[in-house]
Amino acid sequence: MELRPMKKTDALKAAALAIRVLTPQFKKNGEGFLNKNQYAERLKAALDSMEFGIVIEDKGKFIGFAHWYYE
Repeated sequence: MELRPMKKTDALKAAALAIRVLTPQFKKNGEGFLNKNQYAERLKAALDSMEFGIVIEDKGKFIGFAHWYYE
């Protein structure tokens, strides 16, 4: 398993994973969630600012990510 800094090119993979994991939780609370492209665009914009992300890969396969920001 490898951790590396997130790049903008990782945004769609991260967004797809986030949508798959978070959408059911938002639906359970009666809320909507961003679609994959909206989430990816926000993530790319965040990486341009002071926000940071890491990608988790296993044998070259994207298996997870973490994203956080400084306030």
